[in-house]
Amino acid sequence: MSTQNPFTDLTQTGATVDFSKLREIYKRNILKVVNKLKGRKKSLILDKKISAVLNQCIQTQTLKQHGIDQLYYLEPGGELDASVDDVLFFCRPRYEMMKTIAEHVLSLRDARRNLIRSVREQEQKMTSVVDIDEHPDVAPLPTMTVCMVPRVTSLCMKFLENLGIRDLVKLRQCDINFIPIEPDVLTLEYESAFREIACEGHNMPAYYVASALHKLQRDIIGLVPLVKGKGRLAKDVSEIMLRLRREAIVEGEVDMIEPGEEAGESLVDAIVLLDREVDTITPFCTQLTYEGLTDEILGIKNGVVTIKLRSGDEEEYASSEDDGEVGKSPKKIIKSRLSSNDILFKEIRDLNFGKACSVLRDRSTEMQAHYQALKEGKVEDQNVSEIGDFVRKLKGNIGGAGLDLHSTLAKTLLDKSKSYFFRQKLEMERHCIEGGPIDPVISQIEEMIYRGESWEMAMKLACLASQTYGGLPEKKFDSIRTDAMHAYGAVGILNSIVLETAGLFYGKESSAESPNRLAYQNVKKPLKLVVDSVSEESSSDITFAYSSSGYAPLSIRVIQSAIRGSWKHHEETLKHLRGGELFELGQSLNEYGGAVQTSANYHSLSKKISLAKETTKSSLDISGYKKKPVVLVCFIGGVTSAEIACLRQMSKSNDVGVDFIVSTTKVITGENLLRNINQKEDLGIYDESDGDRGVPWSIFGNMNLAKQ
Repeated sequence: MSTQNPFTDLTQTGATVDFSKLREIYKRNILKVVNKLKGRKKSLILDKKISAVLNQCIQTQTLKQHGIDQLYYLEPGGELDASVDDVLFFCRPRYEMMKTIAEHVLSLRDARRNLIRSVREQEQKMTSVVDIDEHPDVAPLPTMTVCMVPRVTSLCMKFLENLGIRDLVKLRQCDINFIPIEPDVLTLEYESAFREIACEGHNMPAYYVASALHKLQRDIIGLVPLVKGKGRLAKDVSEIMLRLRREAIVEGEVDMIEPGEEAGESLVDAIVLLDREVDTITPFCTQLTYEGLTDEILGIKNGVVTIKLRSGDEEEYASSEDDGEVGKSPKKIIKSRLSSNDILFKEIRDLNFGKACSVLRDRSTEMQAHYQALKEGKVEDQNVSEIGDFVRKLKGNIGGAGLDLHSTLAKTLLDKSKSYFFRQKLEMERHCIEGGPIDPVISQIEEMIYRGESWEMAMKLACLASQTYGGLPEKKFDSIRTDAMHAYGAVGILNSIVLETAGLFYGKESSAESPNRLAYQNVKKPLKLVVDSVSEESSSDITFAYSSSGYAPLSIRVIQSAIRGSWKHHEETLKHLRGGELFELGQSLNEYGGAVQTSANYHSLSKKISLAKETTKSSLDISGYKKKPVVLVCFIGGVTSAEIACLRQMSKSNDVGVDFIVSTTKVITGENLLRNINQKEDLGIYDESDGDRGVPWSIFGNMNLAKQ
């Protein structure tokens, strides 16, 4: 495993806002929970879905210093060490976690009861009135604590009560919200957010996002004067933020800090809230930035790409989601962390893949030329510091790091992207985006299903086609659903129902009454979503991230509209998109110190943008340089790496005059978004090897399958 530092450096030169304080806050919150455990020997049992969060907040060595002796993943069927004094379960408030915890707790309790019974039988004191849970010669149960992140929910408390362990465990909560994974990217690591929003109609993600934004303003950036957004959940977030501010005042919570250069000035000038429902097209297009393509093809899990070296000196990269193929034992496994700590990765991550390859080629040629010059020169003529610099540079680019790592990654991605099936998929995406004939797209979807592609891969193209063509022809729509059922089993038709409910996959006739069925076609020209000529070498426009189709991400076009002033100037165009009405408001205090929302005021933001455009960093008078205004864009439901790359490119452009910070529920791809929607696990449909985890099947009662 790579020994790279898991913490991304958040204090890099040029960072708009320093979020390193967040890690310190979360570290204190974690240690506060750990230090409440009074035993001498302690075990920490981690929910796998939260391990990445803890890795970004606290190091294992620190936990050991505070008494954590053992650390395990929370999985069904395992056995806990009964000899410890304290067991701390650290998890998200989810049903399957509560059920797994109950299995472990009841297993320990039953094992102790059996031991007590055995001891009493040996003592010949077994009667019907003795306490089966107490015996002086049998050690007591460990003190068991369930800590939920970010809070304990009433639903989980009810689950624990119904599972019979509410009285056997203590409950704690650990307030961890936005995790800074990069200097300009914050994430909740809330991967089920989009499914809960689009498929289940839950409002819980709105509360979590609002709470995180409220605490971010309270602890780091100050009260942001302007909030605007688009989408049902975005509107809910703004309303919950107001409620939380009012509750904080009543409860005597610490006031919003005033961190700006001037008194009362926030470090962020505006917040733009955007539902993923507003743009569900972009995630289903293949990202062609270096980082985006790596995520699409190999999979980046918790910031790590997994490299598996096979026998025969053949390098094979496997997705971070997989554990390898049966019958192929990897000779060596290397896990490489991809973050801005890697200077080369920081330089090329947001470039179009073709341009990134050119940069890597130039770097390789430069290093070879430097080496050749040193090799051919006379030792006495060579400067010791020059040789030392080259050796240090060489050391940082070999052994699976720097140029060595990224050259191999680029070669793997290049080989994959040259395959016929990959090229065909890009061609069909171009058909969808440009509005070409639909028949080849339908044929490609059917071929992918027949060829045995994963459900996620096949339905990714089907969802894109549904939205860009305003629905699939009804006969073809029914045919694809039938093929999906035959290829993927009963879960295939259930998934089709869920996708249809979410408005991602539908036919023309079945969705004829939907007001947003033709959303893409209505906004394609006004928002310039398709650009005719795209250069892979140029990053002047946001289409560089999707150069194969010339697609400008819809979400980014909406954000560009947001920073140009009031929504009123764009209302006629944006009303066609999903997600409800647009809104814009100000955040402030009234004369009595109460939290209020006011009419949006763009005077300050517009003035700062104008000054930033007039003054560039190349000005001779550096003291006269005006700092760009900062806009925090919050994607509720997930954001892709390519969208982040587009916002970073806009931040670098003097024509935009704004620095962007991205916050989101999760960094996603279209494939893992669909993987999270897939009902196979959540509806209790498992392979025999997985076993039945007992998720209630009563949920099927709400689904009308007769139509199928």
